[in-house]
Amino acid sequence: MRLLLPFVLVLSMSGGEIERAQQMSRARDSERQQFHHRYVFDLHDDTVMQIEVVTEFRRLVLITEEHIFRGDWLFSRGVTAAEKALTSFRGMVTIRAAVRFNPLNTFITPPAYLLAIGAGEP
Repeated sequence: MRLLLPFVLVLSMSGGEIERAQQMSRARDSERQQFHHRYVFDLHDDTVMQIEVVTEFRRLVLITEEHIFRGDWLFSRGVTAAEKALTSFRGMVTIRAAVRFNPLNTFITPPAYLLAIGAGEP
């Protein structure tokens, strides 16, 4: 199965990128859903149902949304707190896979899966 990712990876989160991520977190619900939708890929596979990518930029959007949800609107207005929140995630991209197992299987432990990442062919 081949999956091409239709987004740009921001390699360095400068103050401007942090402000842009915070601005996205304050956007209307429909705009935020559209933003997140670009990072979630529903697959037509019996086992791997969905792949989700969390880049550093998107991680800050998610963190800021959580702060706003809890009523901490000040977090979404300052770069310093956002930089501190990202400290342990610098340069990290997380890829999550939603995997479905047949309910008739009785695994003691889930079987091992290998996720390979590489450059796509043009």
